[in-house]
Amino acid sequence: SISYGTSPDVFLPLHDLFYSVTHKTLVTLFDLQEETDSFYCPQCLQEMAANEEHMYKGRCSQCMDCPQCGASLAATSRQLEEDKKFCFFQCSHCRWNSTTIDLTDEQPVPLFSQVMQLERSSELEQE
Repeated sequence: SISYGTSPDVFLPLHDLFYSVTHKTLVTLFDLQEETDSFYCPQCLQEMAANEEHMYKGRCSQCMDCPQCGASLAATSRQLEEDKKFCFFQCSHCRWNSTTIDLTDEQPVPLFSQVMQLERSSELEQE
């Protein structure tokens, strides 16, 4: 294997080196400074602003994880009567749903708000 030198005492294979346009030379990963350009939700890949990423802890406001198995939850609605429906979260992997903990609402948006409030209150209790 051919090694390339970035300094008198450092020799690495080419696949471990990066080209610096500024310095017009090969550099190692240790010579680089990484910066985050944008944030994405790991479940739906929606781009997020930095403040939204911090507020929702690395996911978008519409993605929830199953508390039992960690899979993605889907907001589901059921019709009770002709004019009445209710929304809840359901896991397609383990079949857990939020009706077991009385987490339901008539619309999906307030349902997400309820989860965010529950997460914030549990964090305050842990501190």
